[in-house]
Amino acid sequence: MKAVLLDTEDRYRVTEIDEPAPGPGQVAVKVAYAGIQWGDTMVRDGLFPLPRPFVPGFEASGHIIAVGEGVDPARIGTPVTALTTGGACAEVALAPAALAPGHRRPAAAHRRRPRLGRTGRLRPD
Repeated sequence: MKAVLLDTEDRYRVTEIDEPAPGPGQVAVKVAYAGIQWGDTMVRDGLFPLPRPFVPGFEASGHIIAVGEGVDPARIGTPVTALTTGGACAEVALAPAALAPGHRRPAAAHRRRPRLGRTGRLRPD
């Protein structure tokens, strides 16, 4: 898979790496969008001592494509936003399942009763 790599010379480059497999309590996210934030610049500047080469990115959104042990397999296919420990700037990123909340609406959400105001007319939510 393709990923952005921060190399030992503080340069970013796109490269091919192995696709990660989720471990216990993790999900694998097919990344649609990855955020670059202040923490990524701090890693690049050496303020966080992470070994290089390093795949940056601590935020991702996409869909869960695999789950590790202890994670409900029904989560596969769920759209999520996730906080990662790094690696979001890749086609697939791992995240703790607890930090990858899903965005599915409850099945009954569209069937709730309309809210009425004092006049008996529908009130906006």
